[in-house]
Amino acid sequence: VMELLEELTEWRSQDSLERTLRPIFATMACQSAVQAGRSMAPPEIQTLLQDWANEQYPLTCPHGRRIAIRHSFEELQTLFARPT
Repeated sequence: VMELLEELTEWRSQDSLERTLRPIFATMACQSAVQAGRSMAPPEIQTLLQDWANEQYPLTCPHGRRIAIRHSFEELQTLFARPT
């Protein structure tokens, strides 16, 4: 929040406000994201998946880091050593 306030005080009218704020909001979103290995209750998982669905299943975070991998059924069969 302090970084956001600092950026806003330095914002100039010739700069796009969106261009100024987008990286700040992206960082805030990533820092508040669910961390790997964190235990979650089933209702919390359901809410997370519903929120992800509402965003049309992005495969990366706002910074471009991968958050999901898409596999075909055939790839899953190969990964789990199931012959076709």
